[in-house]
Amino acid sequence: MYLLELPEPSFTGKAALKFPEKVKVTTGIQKLAQQYVITLFTAPGSDTVEPLIGTTIGEVLLGGIAPVEEEIRHFINIGNSEAEEQIATDQQDVLDAGLESIPEDEQLASATVLDVRIRDKTRVEFDVLLTTVAGDSRAYIVPLPIVV
Repeated sequence: MYLLELPEPSFTGKAALKFPEKVKVTTGIQKLAQQYVITLFTAPGSDTVEPLIGTTIGEVLLGGIAPVEEEIRHFINIGNSEAEEQIATDQQDVLDAGLESIPEDEQLASATVLDVRIRDKTRVEFDVLLTTVAGDSRAYIVPLPIVV
């Protein structure tokens, strides 16, 4: 999973994102992590194919919030719970309908927020532990910009 961190506000140059020459297929817990981040950062209603997918975490953090750790932790936990429930429901719906098989190492068992940190009062990082139905677990650092 590649996460692009935005430059500091004082940055005056140009930032470019370069894609690799060869595209790699993502599988296993990495594919699940990708699905988690996409679900977490998608605003509800913004995806015309799946308008019910997404969380309000971006809207809340970018809409202006006091940099109080307890308040930010609360909103991150809500976003995490929304993403966890949506992914589990979506995966179960696919399996129940027999549309495709999903390997157990790509099925979400749980997503647990481990830690939340405020950095420079302009961004937040949180650690999330993703666990698959196969029992694989991996912790990820998720950076989020905030507007105070």
